[in-house]
Amino acid sequence: HYARDPEDAGPSAQDGTAHGEVADDWALLASWRCGEDVTELDSGVAHWVVRRRDVATRRFDRVHRYVEMA
Repeated sequence: HYARDPEDAGPSAQDGTAHGEVADDWALLASWRCGEDVTELDSGVAHWVVRRRDVATRRFDRVHRYVEMA
């Protein structure tokens, strides 16, 4: 995800928090372990997260994705 504005920056853009937010401000929507069929991710795990306030206002266009590589 590429943030359009500093206010839209994801958790990784600011040392795990955005503008004073804590981890509890974020909700995990899904995690997916990449299989052998996705060679460019080499057994990584993709996670989709969203701010809880965005869920409350149904702003799913603000979901962030990040990948942990194995």
